[in-house]
Amino acid sequence: MSSIKHFLLKQLTPIILVCVIVLDVVVAMLFTLPVWVALIIAAALFGGFYTGLLNSRSTRFRQARVKKQQEYLQELGDQIRIQNAAMESAANGIIITDTGGNVQWVNPGFCKLTGYTAEEVMGKNLSFLNSGVHA
Repeated sequence: MSSIKHFLLKQLTPIILVCVIVLDVVVAMLFTLPVWVALIIAAALFGGFYTGLLNSRSTRFRQARVKKQQEYLQELGDQIRIQNAAMESAANGIIITDTGGNVQWVNPGFCKLTGYTAEEVMGKNLSFLNSGVHA
């Protein structure tokens, strides 16, 4: 039943709104009221109808926006997984530090090149790599 109601509202909404506006103008002319007064009267009489239309439309827009956000987040998640796989499998040593130079993450390539394990270097400052001996 609600799908039929939704379909009818969707199809008839423009026609109903035009009829209500025409009716407002006719009422304003018959009773010599300003058009804005007739529009206020119509809003009071048909307020529930307008509210229903606005709510159904805003719900559809909200659902569409949520769907787009979910799709965007899915794409970001996919991209992060790909980048993570690339960094994990790189032969080059990769280190990620915070602004103070403290190690936040290392890849297996770094561990293989330096001989340190990831657990040994996590949280340490990069200065531990400076041996003072240069090749």
